Amino acid sequence: MQRRFADLLRAARLRAGLTQEQLADKSGVSMRTISDLERGRVARPRRGSVDLLLGALDLDPTTRTALLAAARSGGAEPTTAIAGPIAAPIARELPGAPNDFTGRARELEVLRHAVRGMGSSEREGPLVIVLTGRPGVGKTTLGVRLGQLIAKDTMPQLFVELGGGTQRPLPVEDALRQLLMSLGVGEDRCPGDPQQRVRRYRSLLFGKRVLIVLDDAIDESQVLPLLPSAPECVVVITSRDQLAGLAVDQRIALDGWSREDAHAFLAHVARRKIGIADQRAFDEIVELCDRLPLALRIAGNWLAARPGWAPNQLAERLRDDGTRLDALSVGSVGVLPAFEFTYRRLCDDAQTVLRRLPLLKVATFGIAILPVLLSDRGDPTAAFEELVTANLVQPAPADGRYRLHDLVALYAQRRLGDEPATAIRTVRRDICRWLLERAVAAGHRLVPNGAPPGATHGESVEMFGDREEAIAWLDAELPAVLVAAEQAVELDLEEDALAAADAVSWYIDLRCRWRSWLRLCETTLPIARGRGDIGRQAALSNYIGLSICKQQRFSEAMLFHRQAATLAEQAGDPLERALAINHMGLVHSGMGAYSEAIVQHEEAAILFRSIAYPRGEGMATNHRGAALRNIGDHRGAARAYRRALELFEGLDDRIGIAMAELGIGLALVSAGDSRAAIALLREALAGFERLRDRWGRAEALYSLGLAVRAETGDAPAIALLRDAADAFSVIGSLTRERDVQLALADSIEGYDRLAAARCRARARGLAELAAAGDQPV
Repeated sequence: MQRRFADLLRAARLRAGLTQEQLADKSGVSMRTISDLERGRVARPRRGSVDLLLGALDLDPTTRTALLAAARSGGAEPTTAIAGPIAAPIARELPGAPNDFTGRARELEVLRHAVRGMGSSEREGPLVIVLTGRPGVGKTTLGVRLGQLIAKDTMPQLFVELGGGTQRPLPVEDALRQLLMSLGVGEDRCPGDPQQRVRRYRSLLFGKRVLIVLDDAIDESQVLPLLPSAPECVVVITSRDQLAGLAVDQRIALDGWSREDAHAFLAHVARRKIGIADQRAFDEIVELCDRLPLALRIAGNWLAARPGWAPNQLAERLRDDGTRLDALSVGSVGVLPAFEFTYRRLCDDAQTVLRRLPLLKVATFGIAILPVLLSDRGDPTAAFEELVTANLVQPAPADGRYRLHDLVALYAQRRLGDEPATAIRTVRRDICRWLLERAVAAGHRLVPNGAPPGATHGESVEMFGDREEAIAWLDAELPAVLVAAEQAVELDLEEDALAAADAVSWYIDLRCRWRSWLRLCETTLPIARGRGDIGRQAALSNYIGLSICKQQRFSEAMLFHRQAATLAEQAGDPLERALAINHMGLVHSGMGAYSEAIVQHEEAAILFRSIAYPRGEGMATNHRGAALRNIGDHRGAARAYRRALELFEGLDDRIGIAMAELGIGLALVSAGDSRAAIALLREALAGFERLRDRWGRAEALYSLGLAVRAETGDAPAIALLRDAADAFSVIGSLTRERDVQLALADSIEGYDRLAAARCRARARGLAELAAAGDQPV
């Protein structure tokens, strides 16, 4: 098709303030046809399409006549018929922003600040702004809105649709021709040589303040020739790609809307007032749409077009992971087509990584697992970088972690069906084995001195350079390890899962991840039963009892520890039996039965001594000291704590030493010797902080706060008690945080009665939650 009709159609559309999509909706002509017509890819436009377009554009008689003549002429249109429309430069090309523009206040303020700062800097080139993000996140809408705010009524506006999200991106030479014609260069004066076009374009803009919006760029090579050299110009580029190769002044990666903005937008598009009955359904629709503007618009249109539908009906339709993407797509518009196009642009390795990422079944992941997804073929790092650059994978809030948004994950899961079932199973098994092996290695890195022979680490420990690295890995990957253990039976990895459940016990004790440990042990206990492994059943029963005890479920915990003692006796395992008896003492202390606890801790200490396990003897003795202190026998408690300290010092067990120092300090506080206690408690606190022991640190802060308060008054204790409250809150211990809040209220009372009242209110709320059984340790 000749260029004349293409140029006239595009000019008329831009003067009408319409995007290609808006013109398609208004005229009934498909967006693809409009795109092809404007790019000159149709030999001769169909009369029916021309009539529909002319009716939708509401043209003046001169332009209408020129368009009809150009459509009929096949390239022979006389210049007199078109000289008027082409001669005048088109300087108001931004399409109209939607009337329901929502949110993005923070982003707009950042961008407007960058534009306002142009005059205060000595620039050598244009101000370049890049808006990037996944498909459907609203890049074009924000770019147009920003352009309108910048240009207002005085600044010329140029707008080019580069087609990066279509099958036929606009060639650079065509983009330059459009820009030159917008600047008043007739087609007959447009240089044929590409480099001459670039120079002509930059010359025309030099010294002029012009806004140029380059929409939907595919990559840097498409954009670079379109950048002017004039420092007065502002260039706004939108792209699904990060365009990392461009030198830009401001880059903003867009994400989905906030919950509030998404909710308001959905209600506006749906033309619904949200009643109390519909609130939950609207909330669910917002989350099922991943707060993605494009998805929310389609969902809102579903409700607007079907006034008889209750919001819950749409929510129910979107709940189906297998059909949600289809429901959020209409023809060639929507989430699924946008993802399809982006996926097809990826290299083979990047496609493979993307479709296998959902196999991890966790919210975030680290890059160390990438070689497992690719089975050591190709370059996993390069493949992953391509996904990040395409905004299909995005950084998570935690450093070094990444995530797939829900709708992207659904699309990746759909593409996973392209692979054979045997290949998928192999990758799943490789993932789970990788996670479980590293969980064992990380757990072994944390084994303290004096641990029993079965707990010593082997060669696998070399996977982690030190204990800090091991803790960081388990902090990040424990959710993935739990998922891997739950798939162990199906993937023939039972032994790996059992080994992981045992090895991470040292980590759990440090980081107080009791609920996660309970889930892991409840997953692996049936494996041990199925294998007839009585010894492991005893250990897992002990682990479950301990994790339940930490959640204040004492009666249940006692049942598991008694079961563990019986199983250990059957297995001929005195170590596990001694552990069970010691844990029963902890349960009795939790229930307030301190006399029973003292007897059981003493019995456990004797058993540990008989099997030459001094660390166990130290733990039981330390626990006996706590029970003695709770019945008011402060001297007996101090003797027990000091005996435990001797045992731990003989092993150079740094955790045990800190625990014993904490106990001695507590005994001194209880006996009224706060001054002596403070020095020991500070040593214990420093030890727990070095070792990353969460529970020990929280207890040391609380005890130190009480000691300082008793010795020097309320004011110096307040900061310590606040830190202790925060520490117990992180752990999730409702009862201990309640105790700290009450102590903090007493300390603050003389300085700030309102703050003290807030502390007591917080303590009452924590007590109510604990009484209701909601103990989220």
